[in-house]
Amino acid sequence: MDKLPNDVIEIVDMYRRYELLPHKEKDYLTEQINKAYHAFFRDIHASTMRIVDEPVGEPQGKGQYCEKECLGWGCYVGTHYFPIENGKYLAIEFS
Repeated sequence: MDKLPNDVIEIVDMYRRYELLPHKEKDYLTEQINKAYHAFFRDIHASTMRIVDEPVGEPQGKGQYCEKECLGWGCYVGTHYFPIENGKYLAIEFS
């Protein structure tokens, strides 16, 4: 199972919104997530981020979970959960 490094917690706690991340932190976080879930950011808009104790939704493989709703025409909104080394999860809301 691929896990994100613990240092993503500090970045998420500091900024909370993906679009507010400074360039350096955004590149780092994107790189770490893309290692665990290839091209995650390709077709989505990420918004709110938070650290949670437990994921919700359906297993996606590699310890990841996703809770999503289809709005039609292949358009989804939801939350994707990535495991972190410390046992918690990075939850990213997307559309």
